[in-house]
Amino acid sequence: MTQQMLVLRASGGLSNRLQAVAAGLAYCLLSGRALYVDWRDGIYSDDFSNVFPRWFQLSGVAQASPPLLPFPETRVFPPFWKDWLSEAVAVEYLFDNDHMSPDNVARTSLDFSRLDYPQDILVGWGWDLSPLRRMLPALRQRYPDWGAFSEGETARRLLTNHLTPAPEILHSVELFAASRFLPGRTIGIHIRHTDLQSPLERMLDTLRRLASPDDTIFLTTDNRHVQTAVSRLFPRAVFTEKQFPPGDEPLHCYVPGLSNEQKGREALIDMLLLTRCDRIIHYRRSSFARLPALLSGLPQERIHVVD
Repeated sequence: MTQQMLVLRASGGLSNRLQAVAAGLAYCLLSGRALYVDWRDGIYSDDFSNVFPRWFQLSGVAQASPPLLPFPETRVFPPFWKDWLSEAVAVEYLFDNDHMSPDNVARTSLDFSRLDYPQDILVGWGWDLSPLRRMLPALRQRYPDWGAFSEGETARRLLTNHLTPAPEILHSVELFAASRFLPGRTIGIHIRHTDLQSPLERMLDTLRRLASPDDTIFLTTDNRHVQTAVSRLFPRAVFTEKQFPPGDEPLHCYVPGLSNEQKGREALIDMLLLTRCDRIIHYRRSSFARLPALLSGLPQERIHVVD
């Protein structure tokens, strides 16, 4: 008998992808399908192999192997993927970044609220928690004790219960936190400042207002000049060493000349370190820190969103 599966395709940066993984986990728990997370695209892979199983371990859901060619059209939904499923490319590159239009979403992703598809291979993707939102009624019916959970808390439980970072990544996180997060509070701040530019002065004003002289400041940024400026303004600022792309190239895009897999690992380590902070400051329009804010379990009064 052919294994029924959900193939979760890649789109966007790490936060976008992991929010989609939360939806994929929920769908597989509800439908009984096996999950295959496909991150072969060049945004985070140097050789078009799948980096997801090198970075994460899944548990509590069946796991699928890569679907084998050829794909009879009757076996795949949406049928768009019959000719594209073997291609190692992020969804946005198939549509010149028009992938989020309603028509293109309908062409390329299953309806996550529908559990009765007859096809063996379903394909989906997402960039935020909206696919998970569509499954909340079914999740609450299946798991009555989830009824009081918000959308964010549901995502947090799905990811913490069923997704574990690889041991070497966790080791890097533990080593940095133990050596650089000094006794006392740690305030995490993410400042995106390449293609999408955070309001730098408002973010620094928020940091000045919240930070005391004894606090450690953990900075994550995609801009070397921002890193230098924050280090000068806040002597207790710490940050991980990372590759920076030339110019204003965003870190979550393919960057020639850099190891894109190393870039992804560095971003994941920064995300996990943000979850260890006592407060988190981030720009509302940037998705990078949304997931760490969810996974941290911090109360809303310790999450400071700058508009």
